[in-house]
Amino acid sequence: MYPLAHIRIALLFGRLLQRRLKLRDLRLVALGSMLPDLVDKPLTLVGIGSGRFIAHSFLFTIATALLSREIGFGCAMHLILDRIWEEPKILLFPFLGFPPTIHHTIYDFIRTLLTNRSVQAGEIVGLICITTYKRIKSI
Repeated sequence: MYPLAHIRIALLFGRLLQRRLKLRDLRLVALGSMLPDLVDKPLTLVGIGSGRFIAHSFLFTIATALLSREIGFGCAMHLILDRIWEEPKILLFPFLGFPPTIHHTIYDFIRTLLTNRSVQAGEIVGLICITTYKRIKSI
């Protein structure tokens, strides 16, 4: 998924679960929802990992949750939205070894956004969350 979906869907669930999970600052949820990509995408642009590497692991999410409940929640939402369980070598890094390294360019990310239906669907859901956020906020 891309930023719009990650941030807005994480904020939607953060808002719905805010009292139950004692989430104080939803801005940190938004940051956490993008943190795995903010760490791993630059790494792939220099030839390390595949765009999903260290920060897309369960261990990274646990570490962020120990620092901040809100950031950890955002990271967990990111992994769920990326369906990271489909890539156990990444999810359980470093316990199952190193995932393959695939070099990506910015062009690859743009092409994926323009051609991948599931990425487009995620961004549309994110857009819907933006347009309905005011109504949900009043719940």
